[in-house]
Amino acid sequence: MDSLVERIGKIPFRLTMQAFSRPSDETLLKRYFELIRATFKRHKPPIVLGEHIGSGGFADVFKATSSYGSVSDFAIKILRGDLLEVKRGKGGAQQEDEMRVKEMKRRFTNESYVQWDLSQSLSDTVAHSVVRVFDFGEFDHENNFRFILMEQMGATLRGFLNDRKQSGESSDALLYKTKLMLTIAEIISNVHTEGIFHRDIKPENILFPRSFSLPRPGDDEWWRRGQTKKIEVKLADFGTVRWVRSYASNFDGVIIGSQFYMSPEQISNPEHLDQRTDIYSFGVVCYELLTGAHPKIVNKDTSNLLLKLAQERPLLRTPPKGFEDLQEIIVKCMGNIRERYQSMEQVVTDLRRFYEKAAG
Repeated sequence: MDSLVERIGKIPFRLTMQAFSRPSDETLLKRYFELIRATFKRHKPPIVLGEHIGSGGFADVFKATSSYGSVSDFAIKILRGDLLEVKRGKGGAQQEDEMRVKEMKRRFTNESYVQWDLSQSLSDTVAHSVVRVFDFGEFDHENNFRFILMEQMGATLRGFLNDRKQSGESSDALLYKTKLMLTIAEIISNVHTEGIFHRDIKPENILFPRSFSLPRPGDDEWWRRGQTKKIEVKLADFGTVRWVRSYASNFDGVIIGSQFYMSPEQISNPEHLDQRTDIYSFGVVCYELLTGAHPKIVNKDTSNLLLKLAQERPLLRTPPKGFEDLQEIIVKCMGNIRERYQSMEQVVTDLRRFYEKAAG
């Protein structure tokens, strides 16, 4: 009997999504990507997929080239086909899986529209706060690929944090990071003014432009130059967004987001969230920027990790000299929901006041 790989190799190249979902085997995965590439070449205008950038829990992301006005370089996000397969079963099990697939489609459509709408806003401050979307929808009647075509960005804040040990802890470096925190707070605030909160603020979803380059070890001049220029970052991945005045949904009460950045109320009371959940997650990001560590003791092997993280209070590490007030702002972001900042505008005000005083 032929092996699975051999059997797949004999299947005609033009396959339906149901018959050929995203596999885990490297050979089959390569063939699956070939199917995606061949399909999008038929798009009008043609979209040529290049390097596979990465895969998340919901989608595959590729570099791409096409022609939308004067823009030719993009990133394309394609919802994973295996997530859309309904597992056959008896009674309620199959019905529940059908609801899961329906919700997956809804969330991806929601992400597509919200990010497109924000990036096309008549307000430049809002439009420049999110990764621009050029096209989105469902393509190919056989495979029904769901995609979002976006501007191609550069490094993520995660990449910046991972290079942090090389950067040193000079006063100029800390001032640059403070200005970066302020910029991130401003873009989140801009999104909140549109009546939307993100629910998944984390370093992976904060991106620098392609022109951005990380500092070299010991390059103090890089940090000084950075303070004299406008820092450009944008927010991405709106798959978990919710309108502040959202309609009721059976799935609005599920726990969604990235566990290491979730606010306690995302875990204990997920059906009643507001913009303060983004403020908490923002505080975790800033804590990492300032200290190089997560504010809580994270152990991936710990059972009931979400509950454990929700109950823990942030560790109070000794801040760099002169940045004690900055740490107080960050800790307040991660406080009890009633003690926390109640709006991102308040966070922006305090961060700006601190930065202007510290920069002298």
